[in-house]
Amino acid sequence: MAVDFFHRLIIRGRHEDVRAFRRQIYREYPRNIDSQSWTEIVPFSFTALYEMAPAACRIEPEVPCDPYELSSWPVRRIDRNQSEVRYQFQTRNMEMIDLIRVLSRVVPSLTFTLATLCFDDSDIEVYRLRGGSTRRWEIPQRRRDFFWNRARIKFSLAGDNVYDDDDAERWAEEEMLHEALSHWDDGSAAAHSRRRSRYRWWNHIPLRDLATEREFLLYEVASKLNSKASERKSNTKPVGRRRKSKSKSRR
Repeated sequence: MAVDFFHRLIIRGRHEDVRAFRRQIYREYPRNIDSQSWTEIVPFSFTALYEMAPAACRIEPEVPCDPYELSSWPVRRIDRNQSEVRYQFQTRNMEMIDLIRVLSRVVPSLTFTLATLCFDDSDIEVYRLRGGSTRRWEIPQRRRDFFWNRARIKFSLAGDNVYDDDDAERWAEEEMLHEALSHWDDGSAAAHSRRRSRYRWWNHIPLRDLATEREFLLYEVASKLNSKASERKSNTKPVGRRRKSKSKSRR
């Protein structure tokens, strides 16, 4: 059974370092299916991550499929010296913390904040990584109960009905993700400004949506199977009947 994970990643550092990272992690790939061809844009590429941090192969020997539902935002200045870039994406059967940890070690000038939501149980964990150091925090049960209770009031729901309502579930998870990403904010002016103006995580169209990629994969598999079947058919030589030799009888 597939387990889906939803990730939000914020990377901060000096302006030139953040811009350099954004260029390095970005990839474009030519894609061809049947007679259709196009350029696929992947702002946060796992292939690029493996090139930047070869130690990633100790975690996953093969480069994973690039993330789904991928959104990225432009580099944004947050104070005089610091900038940030952020990404949002999904993965299947793969958590991101170990890959981000090896990535943070090769770019120690940057600070990575990763929040992960597991769709199966709505658990949310947040990590802050810089160089070789990692800090972890998980939304405690009392805070989860607090947001679910607020969702019951907001959407006029009772008991467990709140978990079956898509709007209520989305609202509660958004509130918990916001709290997770703000967990380590300090009292600086930049942090205060970020708290006042929440990120808009919904204003960019996601790339590589899961449903379309699944259709592409099935189409590619079907095309390959048809191609192999046609090749085997063309390589098969017709077998002619062998003429029986007449044996002469001895008298």
